[in-house]
Amino acid sequence: MKTRVHAGAQRRGVILIVVLAMLTLFAIVGITFTLVSDVARPANRPFQEDVEDLSADTRDLAFLLGQVLADDIDDVEGAYSAFREDLGRLSARAAEIRARVQQAYDQTEDRAARADLRLLGRHLESYEDLVCQLRKYLEILIQWR
Repeated sequence: MKTRVHAGAQRRGVILIVVLAMLTLFAIVGITFTLVSDVARPANRPFQEDVEDLSADTRDLAFLLGQVLADDIDDVEGAYSAFREDLGRLSARAAEIRARVQQAYDQTEDRAARADLRLLGRHLESYEDLVCQLRKYLEILIQWR
């Protein structure tokens, strides 16, 4: 038997997903700042330009997505779909940088450098996980609207 969902309950569900998406977005911005500080370490400097570009793109996307999540817009599916694609590209770039960091880790014998590279790799992995989670929230929002 199919039950009808009360409109107020559905609205609260959407608001919860929007809040979770915003919190995830804040976490992504936070981990991005961590990545930028990680590349200041000597062993991570070869990745500085890539991480700074990733950071700038993340900041721009976070600003725009934050505005869309806070506003009630008409073309929700179109806007969220575009952001999903952008998030996919950011995740792919982070994965590519992380693969290069792992390569550098495997090739060095310096313990301090390995520690720096390991930390950068972990933060990139956290970034990818958060971006993936945000994409899932956007999928849910598209389905609900």
